[in-house]
Amino acid sequence: MEIETKNASLDTLAVTILALHVSGKQMTQAVFKQLPDKMEDDDSELWGTVRYTIKDAGSLWLVFSSNGTLYRRALDPIPRRVSKEFVRQNENAVRSAMDSLSSVIQYQKIYQSNDYQDRIKEAEKNLEKEKELLEGEKDMYESDVLIEKQRFEYENKLSQLRQLFIAV
Repeated sequence: MEIETKNASLDTLAVTILALHVSGKQMTQAVFKQLPDKMEDDDSELWGTVRYTIKDAGSLWLVFSSNGTLYRRALDPIPRRVSKEFVRQNENAVRSAMDSLSSVIQYQKIYQSNDYQDRIKEAEKNLEKEKELLEGEKDMYESDVLIEKQRFEYENKLSQLRQLFIAV
């Protein structure tokens, strides 16, 4: 495909950079780090986002004001408290406890001894404990997934905010 020069043109475009200023001076990284870290509320005015990495805290920040004070909050994803792998491990622990109970019951049948009653009760308690742990972990995992989905939707909206720059 050939484009003739009579059909091409050069245009000058303007770029707007929003720099965050405090008392007339561009905000520095040191000042940015000193902003209080807080969750915004319904009355907060969202100013924009800042890309700046603070070790072990975040790399994408929401800047907002509330009651006349400027705040920041990390928008980086929160790690899940419970992973799917952890749930699988608990499922394996329940299977293992069930196998243990089954073995003790079989030994009791084979040897027809009442000595195994205490072992059976202990195995049953262990199985119930593992089942409770598994249910708790499953509930926490499902809760984390829901929270993560809701947070993703909310923070996707926040990511549409204008980007602010601070001095290097």
